[in-house]
Amino acid sequence: MKPQTAAGYTDSRFRPTAIVAGGDRTPLAPGELVQGTEPAQVVRVDRQVVVVGDGDAVLVDEEQRVIGLRGRDGTTKLEVTPGSATLRGDRIEVATDKPTVVRAIPPAARVEMRGTYSVGETSPVGGRVETARTVGAIAAGSILLGAAYLPTLIAGASSTLNKDRALLVPIVGPWIDLASRDHCVNPPEVDVPGFEGGIDKCTEESVNRVALVTSGVAQLLGGVVLGLGLLPRAVYVRDLQVTGLRIFPSYDGKRGRVQLGFDF
Repeated sequence: MKPQTAAGYTDSRFRPTAIVAGGDRTPLAPGELVQGTEPAQVVRVDRQVVVVGDGDAVLVDEEQRVIGLRGRDGTTKLEVTPGSATLRGDRIEVATDKPTVVRAIPPAARVEMRGTYSVGETSPVGGRVETARTVGAIAAGSILLGAAYLPTLIAGASSTLNKDRALLVPIVGPWIDLASRDHCVNPPEVDVPGFEGGIDKCTEESVNRVALVTSGVAQLLGGVVLGLGLLPRAVYVRDLQVTGLRIFPSYDGKRGRVQLGFDF
């Protein structure tokens, strides 16, 4: 933001925090402000602190700058010039003396601004705070959870065993079914003509247990990713404003064209 514009914002909710010139960023120290003179300057002011009591109303102008304080009985407790006071929590800091120049701001420098706003509020520069969710995490979690849950859903619905009905419950179903399964024990080895080493009666059960663990882990991971994606988060959205439109022709050797240029 240009220094002359930034000088009008001194409220704690939207205030200058640093001077950026080229690749250098110089933070503003506590008590330092931007003064929109020509040239612009960083100044320091001494401040008087006024505590906002219970029932007191802080008065602000159209640009949300503090202009006064009204008591609960309706009396005016404080009147200040817009831009000379800053609201910080339950305290109003009012400039009391003439500002002391700290340093000049280079002509090409910009002022870094920082604001604190809640969801649904708009900033003085035209942006707003909205609630958003992580679409990528929602999609990935849903796919992983669905792909892992579908086989157990089919198995639980088609099984004739009552204990397999637990597979109809997503995420925890495989673990419930796994805990309720009987321990498999191979019978004594028997000699089968043409087969050496006996018969393993528990191979199918071992495969089922591995499948249940794999499905349970995949469903749990998918549910965690989906849950993280559904968590709301505050994002700052700034509306692009077109300030200018430029139309100019061009020719590439074969055909003529019209190009549009937008200034934001």
